[in-house]
Amino acid sequence: MERISAQLSSVGGSVVSTEVTMKLIVGIWALALSSIIAATQTNRSPLAFRVLQGGYWGEVYATRPIGTAGFVFFTGEQVRLRLSIASIGADAEVAMGSLDPAELFPFTVTRDGLPTSVRMLFSELSWIPAEGRSLPMEPGHRMRLKANELLEWRASVVGPLEPGLYRILFNIRASDGNGQPVTAYVADFVFEVRRSTADSRAEIARRSAMRHLEEGDAASLDAADKAIRALLRENPTSAFAELLRADLEISRGKREAARAHYLVALRRLEQGEDVMLRRFKQVRELDELQQSVKRLVSGPRQ
Repeated sequence: MERISAQLSSVGGSVVSTEVTMKLIVGIWALALSSIIAATQTNRSPLAFRVLQGGYWGEVYATRPIGTAGFVFFTGEQVRLRLSIASIGADAEVAMGSLDPAELFPFTVTRDGLPTSVRMLFSELSWIPAEGRSLPMEPGHRMRLKANELLEWRASVVGPLEPGLYRILFNIRASDGNGQPVTAYVADFVFEVRRSTADSRAEIARRSAMRHLEEGDAASLDAADKAIRALLRENPTSAFAELLRADLEISRGKREAARAHYLVALRRLEQGEDVMLRRFKQVRELDELQQSVKRLVSGPRQ
């Protein structure tokens, strides 16, 4: 289940997620791709490639990305991606030209429209069936997928990036068993990098807390607690810090303690105490957020 702080980070339309279930992603993707394939040529491969963000938690104490960027990162934050090949609507064989992801997915990069270079670190291959469970898998040059299953590689950009607007464009050196190339459904990843400053420390701490909460093990929960404290140092009246504390308490099995943090978050929203949040969110967004927290507080206790 998606965490409450992640759900509420999306209020007002910010691009956000922790891990939305892969079952939902595959289902939506399958529907979209099936329509595209049906509307074009009937002999197009049922295999499709897509690049997605691999860990992004929206913008709360920051403005939205500029231009065509879907995401904004600050210098020092890690940019993570998910690269997937899915079989849409039919069983298919994946024929890969290389088992090395760097050779399987060659890419070019621009920064502010000019060619540049970055290093990419790839993880091991995972297989994700239609039910959405991610399982490790040994790669092979030819692999069989059932309808709506996918293969996924995680990747991250290595090293600090200079501020600017980046576009990573991937090529795919793979085909189906009949030699038809894999369809590039979404082959580029566009994001903004901003310089980290004193004004961005609260947002960086919030994202760090969410990342550690998602990881979920005991050490990560301790790291999340530390990040929440860092957020409160930058913004002592942060409503989101209380939402994050609620998630932390739920992860530790303390639902009554979590509800107390929801109440504090609601008070801070109702009384306008989170001045920093009001700098970055419109009145409509703040109202939506407040109503969402009210529903949490008044909902049934579990």
